[in-house]
Amino acid sequence: MCPNIGTGTSAANLDAFAQAGRTGNHYPAQSSDELTNALVSISKEATCTFAIAATPPDPNQVAVYLGKNMVPQDASNGWSFGASPQIILLHGGFCDRALSELSDTVQVLFSCGEPLPPDPNGG
Repeated sequence: MCPNIGTGTSAANLDAFAQAGRTGNHYPAQSSDELTNALVSISKEATCTFAIAATPPDPNQVAVYLGKNMVPQDASNGWSFGASPQIILLHGGFCDRALSELSDTVQVLFSCGEPLPPDPNGG
């Protein structure tokens, strides 16, 4: 996955490159401050990426925990799969928390036919 940072009048082409690399849309950078902000954003995403050792047999039976709290499957503020089901991405406040509270553990559980355990905090 290679993020695209660019400038110009053809943002659609830059977005097409980014989408082909499975990174969403390009990061616009018209100034050194915007470039810095884009690089900070990209580095946050990279550090909120977790590889798991095995492919979940059922992608609908995956639970992600940060510390002891279940993280919702939500591409804005939760978790999602990356380029493959063996890549878990944390987003929004959960990514921020993973970066700021380095003592929290990220756990990924998946079922091989049995129901997943419920969220211990009722969420």
